[in-house]
Amino acid sequence: MNEQRELFAQQFASAGAGFRPAAASAEPVIWVRQLLLLREWKPGEENVIRRITLRPGLNILWAKPRPQVEKPRLGEQGVFGHASGKTTFCRLLRHILGEKHFGSADLQARVRKAFRGGWVVGEVRLNKESWLVCRPFTLGSHSFVIRNAEIGRLFDDDLKRERLEVYQAALNEAVMERLPVATFATAPEPIEWPHLIQWLARDQECRFADLTDFRHKSSQSESPDMDVEDRHFLFRAVGGLIDTVEQEELERNKALVAKKQLAEKRAPLLRHQASVTFKRLRMELSEDYAAVEDDLFLGAVQKTYEDREVALNRTINLLQEPVSLRHARQAATTAAARVENKVSEIKQLSEAVEGLELELQVARGHKPQAELDAFWLARSGGSKLCMEPLVRAKAHNCPLATNKVIPGDQGLAAVKVERKAEDIEKIIVTQSKQLAELEKAKATLETVAQQAQSVLDTAQRSFNNERDKLIEQRLQVQAVIRRAREAKLDGEEAATLEKSVDSLEKEIRQSREKQAEARDRQRKALSDLSDTFDRVAKAVLGLDLSATIQFDGRQLETKMSERGNLTSAAIETLKILIFDLAALASSVEGRGFHPRFLIHDGPREADMAADLYQKLFLLAHELESAFGAGTPSFQYIVTTTEPPPPDLQTPPSLLDPILDASKKDGRLFKEDL
Repeated sequence: MNEQRELFAQQFASAGAGFRPAAASAEPVIWVRQLLLLREWKPGEENVIRRITLRPGLNILWAKPRPQVEKPRLGEQGVFGHASGKTTFCRLLRHILGEKHFGSADLQARVRKAFRGGWVVGEVRLNKESWLVCRPFTLGSHSFVIRNAEIGRLFDDDLKRERLEVYQAALNEAVMERLPVATFATAPEPIEWPHLIQWLARDQECRFADLTDFRHKSSQSESPDMDVEDRHFLFRAVGGLIDTVEQEELERNKALVAKKQLAEKRAPLLRHQASVTFKRLRMELSEDYAAVEDDLFLGAVQKTYEDREVALNRTINLLQEPVSLRHARQAATTAAARVENKVSEIKQLSEAVEGLELELQVARGHKPQAELDAFWLARSGGSKLCMEPLVRAKAHNCPLATNKVIPGDQGLAAVKVERKAEDIEKIIVTQSKQLAELEKAKATLETVAQQAQSVLDTAQRSFNNERDKLIEQRLQVQAVIRRAREAKLDGEEAATLEKSVDSLEKEIRQSREKQAEARDRQRKALSDLSDTFDRVAKAVLGLDLSATIQFDGRQLETKMSERGNLTSAAIETLKILIFDLAALASSVEGRGFHPRFLIHDGPREADMAADLYQKLFLLAHELESAFGAGTPSFQYIVTTTEPPPPDLQTPPSLLDPILDASKKDGRLFKEDL
């Protein structure tokens, strides 16, 4: 144990030996090179409010407190490091990284009032590519971005402006598509950069009170909501603690087991069904296939009966009606037509008699002429005719009635149609006799038609019976074919399922092995992150401390113990800071999917001792030192009112300017907003 303590102490003694950056480490996935505050959109240093240059590694924005030269006195000035712009600096960084607002509504209003044409411009490095992100303070102007350009070329005329959404999409692609999952576990909502930046740049208003406190309502950031489960899921996804292989294999294993169970259940049923059908066919066709072996039986039956089906189809298709049936159909059709013709003659003559009777009534003055006209109009179908009956038209030599035939003695009666009422009566008597004769003729024709139809029905039944016998034979043949085919297919499927059981069992074993491997990887990933957390915690709180990260259900739980569980307001804050730095360091060492960018805004909270607070800076500097002469693959930005360690109170770790709220020029915007 003493040897381990001594080795650990030596590792963190100097030169960054306490960390082991991955060999492939390059510059961070995302980091900010420069932040520029402009009074208005014009070139020239006179329009520059602030130009803050950052770098990979540790970046400290210090708001220097009032020097303590004597005892504090009531009434003396006390605003130095506070209200100088540290949080606004962090909010501006978040703004150029895609967040909607650069401060609360009150701060935005005060900045817009002071700088009506003001802009914040950031040079952001994203996947080794520079983006100039230009966002106005005032309403009315629109944000835009410039790709592949450094901030020194900001006002060049040949630069192409693009919409902010292009940059936001590039952020998502560069940072978020590296994650092993695309959506949260509790809902199908995509995990996007606006979710992750909440963790990477916590609200100062949250006071580092809880691991999953990212945004405070007073900051008015309008960041997308996440519940506690979603935030822990984000930790796990970024930390590489989610192995999608296990979930995929669980689903696959479930499907394989279900398929195997179905095969084990279905194969015997199919085998039994095939056996029963086989035995019945063997028995039914025993005489014809006695010499055929069992394994050839179904194929032989199917082939023979398929040939029979073809022959029967040909016979049915070639089957023609006999001459007697065709003659009977012709005779029945002719007889029925004669009956129809006779019915038509009777109808015409009946209408003529009815019309003459009405004409007689008109001639005697019993009916008006209009009623007679209406009678013939109704029978003309509304067509524009002369309204005269055919007999009258013939009598008057109408050219349209020349070719019309008037049955019986109507021709003779037509000559007398203009005579007196008594003549009309004679015509009615004559035509009534004709009607009676037509009715008798119709009855005779109906008898002949019925006899012809009876002969046709007999001939048709005889032909149908012959064809139906062939169709019935075909149905029987098809039934044998179907049974033989089903028995064969059932047997083949049963054999396939029986063979598949062994194959499925092998796949199930392999799937379980992959699940075990995935769980091992997940345990190792958690163990590695926990070890890094422990390493960072020991560096800050001492070698006697033990720190772990473990799963509590689907959530992560951080614990620290030294002669018992450690807990206090300061310790809880340190847990959060150490957790964030451990996640960053773990990615630096090649584990997980953290973009290696982190902002802590004034992280000294509660009663945290000054030496513990300063160790956080030393730890970040140690991580930077691990790269030697190379460029660090992370960017850690921290704002502080408390002094950093003496060795870090100068560039390059210390940013220019050092803020001082006791004077206007010492504030971030150089204005008393």
